[in-house]
Amino acid sequence: MARLFVQDNQEVNSGGLFVEIDPQDYEAKSAQAQADLTAAHGQSEQVKAQLAASPATAQEARANLAAVEAQACYAKTNLARLTTIGVSGVLQDRIDAAVDCA
Repeated sequence: MARLFVQDNQEVNSGGLFVEIDPQDYEAKSAQAQADLTAAHGQSEQVKAQLAASPATAQEARANLAAVEAQACYAKTNLARLTTIGVSGVLQDRIDAAVDCA
């Protein structure tokens, strides 16, 4: 409160001016609210950018997964082939190397 326009026990009329409110508190809280709003907008934009990037990241992860699965499939197929050939004279270290990849 900046100023008081009435005295204790003074008779007042409806609609009269009684006090002047100090604007510093309001202005400080208003500035803080504006800063909070600006920060919230910034965070919102950041989340939107992350969401936009997310499908690309997910697509990249799916591509990496497909590549790893292809490598695993190759290793499994190679192991089966080498195991089959092993009966007819493939060295054990070739079979062991194929097992390590699987």
